Amino acid sequence: IVGLTGPQNPLMNLIPHVLWVNWWIGMPLLFMLFGNLLQLFSPIDTLFNTITLFFKKPLIPLFAYPSWLGCWPATFLLLSWCWIEVIYPNAALPRYISSIVIIWLITCNSLKILFGQDCVRNHIDFFAIYFSYFGKTSPFYYHEKKAQGVAFIWPFKGLLIKNQPSISGSVSFVIAMLSTVLFDGLHGSDAWQFYEQ
Repeated sequence: IVGLTGPQNPLMNLIPHVLWVNWWIGMPLLFMLFGNLLQLFSPIDTLFNTITLFFKKPLIPLFAYPSWLGCWPATFLLLSWCWIEVIYPNAALPRYISSIVIIWLITCNSLKILFGQDCVRNHIDFFAIYFSYFGKTSPFYYHEKKAQGVAFIWPFKGLLIKNQPSISGSVSFVIAMLSTVLFDGLHGSDAWQFYEQ
């Protein structure tokens, strides 16, 4: 609402700062500190859980997600998102950012109805996958399916836990994470500016 109705000057509107600084840079740091427990506060999951309250029975996925797709859709979406951030000239316009957020919320929740909440979180929602990798570096390990709750482990040990499901395309997703951050850093450096000249 702020992006659609507020001033369209990026310096006078909250949405560019909230999305590109608080969300995209700040949230990974919070996940590194507090772990994947923060997934409980996901705005996408919160909206989906609110939608399911209107149904008398739990929603059953309408379709089975093709296992061969793995998390390749999330990899493609992550690369597209980083292209918008680094290259697309209108990435800071509040109305444009708000439109992307609204489209993403509708798309994610529609896909959760089609394929199920866990499936979308693990295969398509690149934000959830991106943040979960940072959450695995936290000293807090959250047992989603077990009653133990939160356990304390050594930092970065969560990346080595073997009971995590193997999903096709996970390595490509991690490579996309690293390469986009590397390009973003190089793109803003003096070396890049010198090379362009």
